[in-house]
Amino acid sequence: MLSQCKYFIGLNSGSLTDHVTDLSIKEVFDVDDPDWDEHLEDWEEKGYGFCTPMNFENDHNDLLYELGDDIDPDEFIMPGRDGELEIQHNHPNLSKILELACNGDVKFFSETLSEISFSEFEALLKTANQPLIILCELEGPW
Repeated sequence: MLSQCKYFIGLNSGSLTDHVTDLSIKEVFDVDDPDWDEHLEDWEEKGYGFCTPMNFENDHNDLLYELGDDIDPDEFIMPGRDGELEIQHNHPNLSKILELACNGDVKFFSETLSEISFSEFEALLKTANQPLIILCELEGPW
């Protein structure tokens, strides 16, 4: 399923769905400043959108939620908006989660929603105080 999705990972960025929708509409319709009223319905009809649960959740449920008998996954992971998960920096499987998400088409964002490289993301992850990782999955007709 990962090949049918693009991933966007933010660090202390807050929800990414609006930002990702803007980026995708700009790309799909080749516009600089997307008018959601004009483009959103056509964008969705072309097969773009967000789902809950995410394909990533369905494919990697054990990695995300099965953390051991006395470990509550709610301490480490929370649903965000449709197509998003909020993952705490201390999730026991965080490195594996990021590795799997990075196997697909992925972009990384700082807390200001500036696009950053994976190495910049890793550096921020190591230095940020209790960072929150937002994993956003955009489905599309790829």
